[in-house]
Amino acid sequence: MGCQSSTEAKKVTPQNTGGTSARDMGATGPEETQPLTKPLVQEEEPKAPEPEPPKLVEAAQPLKAVSKNKETQQIIDRIARGEDFATNKWRCLEAPDRAYYTLSPFAQLELEIIEARKLIPNVSSSLEKLCGDEPDGFVKVYVDDCFKYSTKCINNNRNPKWNDAAQKFDIVADRCMIRLQVYDSDSADNSTFIDPLGFVEFCVSEMEFDKEIEGWLELRFPQNLQGTNIERYAAHKDKREEELRFPQPTARAEADPDLEAGADLTECRMKEKMKIPASLATRIFKRVKNGTQSMISRSAPAQQDDSDHQFNAGEIRVKMTLRKVVQGDYVDSLAKALQPSCFTHAYSVQEEFLPKMELQELVDDVVDVKIQLFDDLLFALFAFVDYILAWRSWLLSGMVLLTVLLCAKSAMLAYGTWHVFLATVCILLSKQEWREAMSTNGLNASLDQRGLELVAALNETNDMHNFLVRLIQAQLGTIKSMQDLLHFSGT
Repeated sequence: MGCQSSTEAKKVTPQNTGGTSARDMGATGPEETQPLTKPLVQEEEPKAPEPEPPKLVEAAQPLKAVSKNKETQQIIDRIARGEDFATNKWRCLEAPDRAYYTLSPFAQLELEIIEARKLIPNVSSSLEKLCGDEPDGFVKVYVDDCFKYSTKCINNNRNPKWNDAAQKFDIVADRCMIRLQVYDSDSADNSTFIDPLGFVEFCVSEMEFDKEIEGWLELRFPQNLQGTNIERYAAHKDKREEELRFPQPTARAEADPDLEAGADLTECRMKEKMKIPASLATRIFKRVKNGTQSMISRSAPAQQDDSDHQFNAGEIRVKMTLRKVVQGDYVDSLAKALQPSCFTHAYSVQEEFLPKMELQELVDDVVDVKIQLFDDLLFALFAFVDYILAWRSWLLSGMVLLTVLLCAKSAMLAYGTWHVFLATVCILLSKQEWREAMSTNGLNASLDQRGLELVAALNETNDMHNFLVRLIQAQLGTIKSMQDLLHFSGT
């Protein structure tokens, strides 16, 4: 009963609107005063602290876009940071394409570009060919074919030393491809008039976390920047640039001739060597030196001198470390599910592998063009005009004459008659027999029995003479007397 009274007291007390408490009413019992010690209005319990949002990895190369609009700037900042990889890691399986573009990096590559050696200058102008030139080299860094960073330019040096500070590059996918491309600059800000000197690519998945790698990487010729980065990287792993000059057919190519032919086409697309440009004085000195050596040792067998050629575009020395910036379970495995984007460069055949143009082939091509253009078009047109003017067809020639006469009287009647003439010609040309009769003469008739009959039907000495001259030339014969042949044609 006591408990019931206490409960009823709790329910009744808040309804007291007079402002008089139970203490003023003289209630002194412990059981009665216990529920009345609480305040009339219950205090709210303190809320649990909200969890802090995950700390996103700061972008190594943030977007430089700035907007005065606050909402727009927030969108730009969100794009630059990306969504937290650890929180949204399962997006790699649900929507890998969207995850590659929206998630923050799970790793960062620390890359330090130190120096390069044996760069081949790009000589284009006549002055550079005469006096020589040294490359003004700088390096651009691409992540999945997207430009990220550029070093300073070292002028007039085939062995530049940049000693660049370490730069960080965001890695979102495990198979991200890094490309270092060396350029020759002819401008002050390295933005225009730049020529590629060489490039090298490597895949992040081949690197271990927190392990520093330092060494020389072989630069490939810029002409070999063809296809996708995955194809180029696989080809470079299989065979270095210097090894392209030593063709070694594989067992698969020997077993499958079609595969070997395809491999030959691939080799034709690859640049194997490049001549090192030199000044005029240097070239003269080398020629004099080689001539002197050949005079001294005449009996020695001549060997091909490759001292002026280089079988790669040089080498570049780098120091790099791959560091993991997102901790969590399955992060590495989920990053492998992402497919990086790439750009497909056009394929081309190197100039030295193009077929050599011979003079006889050029003459044959000109003759083919002459036959197709003159014999089949102009000569046929001349034959048709002669067919009309010679009144070999009274119908067509009469319609042309009627059109000319009507032009003097009424342009409308001449216009109508001309269209009737064209319609009649089109109908006649649809028949092979009429088409051959109207468009054949001694200059374009086929050199067979049918051509002879068509030319003979013209009953013209000049057409028969032209036909016989063509026939004798085609049979590699000799005409001893052109006048006698003309008389024979008229018989």
